[in-house]
Amino acid sequence: MENGKDKVTETSRRDRLNGIELRSEKMREVLGDIPRGLVWATVAVLVILSAAVIAAVTLIPSPYEPGVSILRHLIGWPIHG
Repeated sequence: MENGKDKVTETSRRDRLNGIELRSEKMREVLGDIPRGLVWATVAVLVILSAAVIAAVTLIPSPYEPGVSILRHLIGWPIHG
């Protein structure tokens, strides 16, 4: 009988732990706050990568149509005018 009681207690404990929302005060105490520097560094990396991809697509010539950027090739803009 003790074994069954332990299972119920463990299940109740697990349900209580799973019921805590990620943004609750208890979870913030356990996990701690995300450092602002890490957030800003992540945003900066994403902005730099996005700018690099946009620059590459607009500046690198398409291998299929000489003199036309990859962006123009993908969009299908006419080569001349």
